Amino acid sequence: MIYLSGNHPFLRLKIKLPKDGWKAVECLVDTGFSGGISLPQKFRENFSEDKFIEMRLTLADGSEIMTDATYTKVEYNKKEKDVSVVFIGDSGSLIGVEFLDQMKFCLDLKEKKVSLD
Repeated sequence: MIYLSGNHPFLRLKIKLPKDGWKAVECLVDTGFSGGISLPQKFRENFSEDKFIEMRLTLADGSEIMTDATYTKVEYNKKEKDVSVVFIGDSGSLIGVEFLDQMKFCLDLKEKKVSLD
């Protein structure tokens, strides 16, 4: 399910946590984030350390960081997709362009509508 909170688009989806099964997560849709999904650090313990790789991310201010990443499945609208996962910060989750690839995302703030197909 995709919805607006204020003027911010949020997506409710399921993410597969290898050590804990499927979990529902609310994510802010961030088209400035090139990755798949960003989760708070507390989720990192649900993934095997031997599955991590180094990933370079470009932040909104143009700076680059190196961070650990892994892959998992997410489910949205009864369809599964493999995406990269990074663990940054301790608060909210983000969905990025890697997840949105091959989808139609429409944000209409004038009409206060958002859709994802």
